[in-house]
Amino acid sequence: MRLSREFLPRSCAAIGSAALLLGLLTGCSAGPDPDAVAAAEAYAEELTEWAEGLDDTGDAEQAIAASPELDAVEGAENTPTYLEAERVAGQISSIEEELLGLRAESLAELASAADESYWVVADLYYETLGAAADRLNAITASWDIEDDAAAGEAVLDAHHSFLSERVTLLETAIEEFPAVAPSEGLGASVAAFAVDWFEEELDFDQRALEQIEASTVFPNGYKDFWNFGNLNEVLRTPEAYGDELRIGYAAQALELAELLSERITDTSAEAEPLELPGLAEPYRQALIEGYRPWGDAEADQEFTTARLWMLWRIRELEKTPDEAYTAARTALLEELNRGLAEDETGDFRPGATRLLDLIARYSDQYDLLFDVDRYWLDGLAEVLDYGHMLREDPMTSEVADAFDEVLALYEELNGKLEKAATGDPDDAYSTASDLGEEYADRIVDAATPVLEVLDDDAQYEALLAERLAATAPSS
Repeated sequence: MRLSREFLPRSCAAIGSAALLLGLLTGCSAGPDPDAVAAAEAYAEELTEWAEGLDDTGDAEQAIAASPELDAVEGAENTPTYLEAERVAGQISSIEEELLGLRAESLAELASAADESYWVVADLYYETLGAAADRLNAITASWDIEDDAAAGEAVLDAHHSFLSERVTLLETAIEEFPAVAPSEGLGASVAAFAVDWFEEELDFDQRALEQIEASTVFPNGYKDFWNFGNLNEVLRTPEAYGDELRIGYAAQALELAELLSERITDTSAEAEPLELPGLAEPYRQALIEGYRPWGDAEADQEFTTARLWMLWRIRELEKTPDEAYTAARTALLEELNRGLAEDETGDFRPGATRLLDLIARYSDQYDLLFDVDRYWLDGLAEVLDYGHMLREDPMTSEVADAFDEVLALYEELNGKLEKAATGDPDDAYSTASDLGEEYADRIVDAATPVLEVLDDDAQYEALLAERLAATAPSS
């Protein structure tokens, strides 16, 4: 039968009475393809059977080799059940890739890389800064308060040498760490995480150098922010959480099979697209359920860094929006405070660490008050500059609000001290002392609420779980 161009639009519009044309007119919208429906049904059945036995198999490669495949069907674009089966099959493929990264051979490769990369990290955190650190410690120990200008200059010079050496070592670590980690799979993910960590620290140290170079009186304390443990140990994280992740992915495969089976039996025209679980949900649950309270021997710095990598992996797998990732990361970073030895400041990344450090350094400088003179006022101004530099890195919203309030109070106090310095010296000293007591109380009032939340296990765990859950795609 020959069909004219004029006939085609009419036939498509009158599809209800044109059953004769099915299979003849490619320009018309056809209904579900029976072969595609059958393929989706068969895949759902096979997937359910495979997923039910997945957590009983220790050999990931053997399990993946036995996984079902969705038969390819041409012209299935009008078959919703088949399109859903394709989505499920795509996620199953991603789960298989993650399981391959958790097989014994892959974990052994990661362990070997952890041993080898130790020397990159050891140079950065343990065997470094010897000469500069010795000079700095010697100067600080012999600091003669009567010659504070000369001592301050010497300390700044030592700090500068200290950070300059550290910048060089960070640049080396950024170049060398990926070379000793596997270039694919989870090893490549850990390497990317480590490089990001080093680059963040490099940026911090370079900004610190700029401030030190502009300083005249304030002995900066940036050296206290480099204390960190074995970053190379993150390469062992997949092994440490391997069983937990395998069980999680087996459960997710079964959930996907069940969702698809339910969708196939729902033939209503109003059936909603499947809401698939987040691909990284096993990592997310490991983070939420793996919280350790204050004082737990396991909650050291290596433990927290492993958790930070798992959050990094979540973002890789699910393309987590920056806002949700940053909110979860800044909350998780507060765990770093818990793995520190007494009297150690630790890494600059936790916001509460920087807040407390700013308060301590301003208080220390204020305690040196003998005269309200230009040198002392300049020192307080430089502590304030130091605080603004510390504020540049992300913090939880709660800590950021407190930090900004503290900075504003210091700005206000410094302005009043500048004004008092223009009057009688004796009155200026008395005014400065009174202001110091007043603002010390106000600073404590500003900082205490958020610090109490972070110090309280129940409140902090709830905050952390909320931020981690918010990284889920459906959030």
